[in-house]
Amino acid sequence: MVSMRAHFSFKAGLGFALAAQFFFGSIGAAHNVSLRFQVPSFIQFESASSNLTLPFADFSPGAESETAAMEYRIKANNVTRQRGVLMVQIDSKDSDLDLQARFANFSNAGGTAILVRNRQAFVTLTERDVFLADKTPVSGSGRTIQGSFEIAYKARAVKELPAGTRIKTIKLTFADV
Repeated sequence: MVSMRAHFSFKAGLGFALAAQFFFGSIGAAHNVSLRFQVPSFIQFESASSNLTLPFADFSPGAESETAAMEYRIKANNVTRQRGVLMVQIDSKDSDLDLQARFANFSNAGGTAILVRNRQAFVTLTERDVFLADKTPVSGSGRTIQGSFEIAYKARAVKELPAGTRIKTIKLTFADV
């Protein structure tokens, strides 16, 4: 009987060892892999249109053109700048005409920050950057901006205007840092 007990003990031990290897994965090797994710800074800034017409009803000093608005879409993921996030400038200024712009509104489409105008009135454009909007965090990191906005444009006669058509180029800049 003693040998039977010993034989039985051996079987029980072997059965447990196989079960432990099968269920607990003691046979094999493991290797840890470190995955690094890198998300680049991203800015997508666009408009559906690239031309506006600002017709005048009068040519006298002080006369203003019709106001026209252009809609823009923005998507950015690393906006750390707070003030002057949106800037505008004109290619060249005429002595008899002022071109003016005003940030009209912002519609948030899921960002953690929004754009807000930093001036209530129209501002005269120059050959240097003029700030139109600042960033205001609304949740989380406050570093992502996603949405659409309008900028209204108009022109004002400084002197008597001669008849004709003028073409001016405006550069709108979105700065994230």
